[in-house]
Amino acid sequence: MTPSNFKSEAYRQLVDIFTKTQAKTPDAEAKARTQGFIYAGQFMGVISKEEAQTLIELAHFDVFKMSIARRVDLEAKQKQAFEEMDEAFFEIPTVLRQPG
Repeated sequence: MTPSNFKSEAYRQLVDIFTKTQAKTPDAEAKARTQGFIYAGQFMGVISKEEAQTLIELAHFDVFKMSIARRVDLEAKQKQAFEEMDEAFFEIPTVLRQPG
């Protein structure tokens, strides 16, 4: 398998996982399989750890229209608002809370 074929397949698997997560139907088995696939690629020298991380960020951005860090931050703010019963966060229209 060539490095470009490997990256294409890894990207396809990542998009599938993120799409399922976005639809609120995460697939733990597919996630574990993709993690193993990427790890195997790193072990065989087909892809570096940095390239894998870039591929993950790209697939995440293509599905969620935001970076992983931005999504984590948004989810943390939402969780904090729930825990503190802070209604101000939820008074912001949804389209403004979630870019894209």
